[in-house]
Amino acid sequence: MPRKVKRKPGTRTYQNYSEHNLQMCLKSIRLKLMSQRAASNHYKVPRSTIKNKLKNDHGKSVGRPTVFSREQELSFAQHCVTLANYGFPLIPYDLKMTISRYLNSKGTQVPQFKNNIPGDDWVSGFLKRHPELSVKFSANIKKTRANITSSDINDYMDRLERTLSGIPPSRIYNYDETNLTDDPGNKKVISKRGSKYVENICNSSKSAISLMFCGNAEGHVIPTYVVYKAESLWTTWTEGGPPRTRYNRTKSGWFDSVTFENWFETVFLKEVEGGGPSALIGDNLASHINERVLRLCDEHDIKFICLPPNTTHISQPLDIAFFRPMKGAWRELLREWKKTKHGSCFSTLPKDVFPRLLAKLMDKLEFTKTQNLQSGFAKAGIYPINRQKLLDRLAENKNCTLDEDLIGQAFLDRLQKEREDFIGGPGKPRKKKLQVLPGNSISYEDLQQASVDTGPVAKNKKRKVVSSSSSDESDIMDFVDESDSGSEEDSDENVDNLHADEVEANEPQAGEPESNQASYNVGDFVIVMFENKKFPGRITAIREKGAEVDCMEKRSKSWRWPTKKDCIEYEWGDVIGKIKPPKLCKRNFFLVPDLDEFV
Repeated sequence: MPRKVKRKPGTRTYQNYSEHNLQMCLKSIRLKLMSQRAASNHYKVPRSTIKNKLKNDHGKSVGRPTVFSREQELSFAQHCVTLANYGFPLIPYDLKMTISRYLNSKGTQVPQFKNNIPGDDWVSGFLKRHPELSVKFSANIKKTRANITSSDINDYMDRLERTLSGIPPSRIYNYDETNLTDDPGNKKVISKRGSKYVENICNSSKSAISLMFCGNAEGHVIPTYVVYKAESLWTTWTEGGPPRTRYNRTKSGWFDSVTFENWFETVFLKEVEGGGPSALIGDNLASHINERVLRLCDEHDIKFICLPPNTTHISQPLDIAFFRPMKGAWRELLREWKKTKHGSCFSTLPKDVFPRLLAKLMDKLEFTKTQNLQSGFAKAGIYPINRQKLLDRLAENKNCTLDEDLIGQAFLDRLQKEREDFIGGPGKPRKKKLQVLPGNSISYEDLQQASVDTGPVAKNKKRKVVSSSSSDESDIMDFVDESDSGSEEDSDENVDNLHADEVEANEPQAGEPESNQASYNVGDFVIVMFENKKFPGRITAIREKGAEVDCMEKRSKSWRWPTKKDCIEYEWGDVIGKIKPPKLCKRNFFLVPDLDEFV
């Protein structure tokens, strides 16, 4: 029976027959099984078409010829695939500009292209003529991940193969943290054509709950460990969850060294204890590595294996094949719960509801989690050991071997430009912190003048007090090299060293009255007035009209030496008097009892 041809509504009415029907029709006529008229009626092929085919007339395809030959378009397609394999895929705009560069280098003007640049219709037709190509969303990876080379993977796999030797798949575990958010995501909905904003009433927030998952190469997932963001843990937050699930809380809601250690002792050790040698594979996060965990690993014959940095997207089994379907199922469950009468009453997911939703999630994953986890271990090359699985997914940084013709050169120019931006991009500029008193302003001209006055500040790592003459009051600006900044918790020894790198301020002008400096010496602790407030400090230099004082800063009820020294010159009228050295109350924080005696 002749096959029917399905046509889209609105398409042209010619060729209402399939190629199969046409060939069967011609075969019946050539074998003299049917006449042309009978074959035309039976196979629904026009008689004029049958005559043309028998005489080999009109053998060309219907429509305008393509701008480029089949060989040229095939070369375009191959180069697009090559660039994608090197980690620099082309977007449709890049393809059009590359084709334009090729035409210009060839000296050809295509009248169908405006300014020799192909249009969107040409790109659409090009993709239809080459079904091996498709337009899809790309996954961005950091440059650090793209810089992973085959030698890094080979070294890692060599060590991994030696470490896992003799350990069965049921004892090879992979752990990783993840979170379940309170956002069910967006889905396509039915709406009126042309509607710009289609809204769906659904409460959601950016909150998330952290979980620790761990499973072995046979596909077995051990009990889950949940961490809430809270100061305390309540009974209702643990009811109705999956069996043997453990719960904890931290101030940040993330896993820290304490919670990871607790998970290791209460969940993982109970799972593998007494079963022989084991391997625990995970990322090299600092909170996962501490002395007690490593000591317990030695006591229970557990190989603690860290994955190479910046490779978890290709070497972590849970990331590869487990978390994506799990989070998709979670969004479906969360969306269904938010549509219920009870769920629609809450603006965010209550913690006492989360355990019951987590139990439903694990039940939903029961039939697929084993296969997904096994696929993750295989894709990561861990079990069975297969380093080629990782090598095939690398974005290799090597020279491109595109064809040396004009087409290849056009694509090669594009690739070289991308790699120049990738490798030789501008680094982070060196900067200096600019401190201006509240209420004062600064201009770029003041900054230039201050830079001339201070000289090579960055090289010598020194400070200079700059006084702006643009106003009656002095605008104090400190230019500090960013590399000279210390931590907020300097030791007591650093407090004394804070005064070792001053630069002498400008000498006072002649003709001014002599200062009353007989009772003050360098190193004395004094009280100074600044903007009608009292500040304790230490004299670092004596001037004729005043003293240069390094002041402390107020922190609640105590004082401390600031990370960036506040060292400026005070007139003698602003120096109230000498005090005893501040008393250390706790690390880096001091009390100044004598401060209240000065009114």
